[in-house]
Amino acid sequence: MSDATSVLFGLEDEFSVLDVQRVDTATVKAIIEQTAREGSCPACGVLSGAVKDRPLMRLRDLPMSGQAVELWWRKRRLVCAEAWCRRKTFTQVSAAVLPRARVTERLRHRVAMAIASSNRAVSDVAREYGVSWPTAHKAWSSRPRSGCRSRRRRAG
Repeated sequence: MSDATSVLFGLEDEFSVLDVQRVDTATVKAIIEQTAREGSCPACGVLSGAVKDRPLMRLRDLPMSGQAVELWWRKRRLVCAEAWCRRKTFTQVSAAVLPRARVTERLRHRVAMAIASSNRAVSDVAREYGVSWPTAHKAWSSRPRSGCRSRRRRAG
């Protein structure tokens, strides 16, 4: 795919779009991969580019142009190049998706803002964005808060 497709999906900083397919009239499937071909081992910090595996991981993401998006991340599982390192393999990490997360950070942010800026139930917002209640509640409760908070005065 061209870099223009990455721009359309808003992924040009870190990812490239490998393929886009229509699933049905309201859904598209996009397969993405990180542009960086190397990663540093989280245990020892040694940079490695030796690929062991490339599993596909499904992510929840924001809808685009009125269509649901099935986002599939082709992650690279890399082999640590350091012989004494106890961690033999590791996967690439991204700022767009937290480790072990199944939703993108931009979706988490949008869900948190939808809950915080409206008088709607967490379950209602979760249903609208296609995430679970715990995912929506965690996004809302871990969002950065701005403004002043009222403090209770101490007695005496």
